[in-house]
Amino acid sequence: MLIKRIRTYAQQCKACFKVYFKSGLLFCPNCGSKSMIKVLADVGKDGLIHYSSLSDKQFSHKGLRYSLPLPKGGRRPDQLLLSLAQRLTFCLPRSRNKPHPLDPDYISQSFPFSFNDVTSRGAQIAFRAGGGRGRVGGAWHRNPNQVRKKK
Repeated sequence: MLIKRIRTYAQQCKACFKVYFKSGLLFCPNCGSKSMIKVLADVGKDGLIHYSSLSDKQFSHKGLRYSLPLPKGGRRPDQLLLSLAQRLTFCLPRSRNKPHPLDPDYISQSFPFSFNDVTSRGAQIAFRAGGGRGRVGGAWHRNPNQVRKKK
């Protein structure tokens, strides 16, 4: 059996028409635009590479009328990825404030400071001031869509 045609996929930038054989690129390394599309790369009998696009994708201009929203902080920010050089802070692992057990200052049982989170939104749902349990349990957890009994 002879190999008559070699077919592989590449990514081509629609702005500068550079072709890259690295998959998973969002931004063009040459011009920096976010216009990479998947193209078919065929090696012909003469050894030349011929590129053909898989679809005529039209880039939509939806969302370009109004300005971009301001970046928001917090635990789960919904940030827009605008360039390759943008720092992805939401993908970094979170730092932990746990004491290291091999540290010479570590005292396991009589450590005066707790590492429990009482200020975040998730901790405030069940924790209320005054010793109450807040909205946990009881009549507060009824399903509003549930069919009620006729009186």
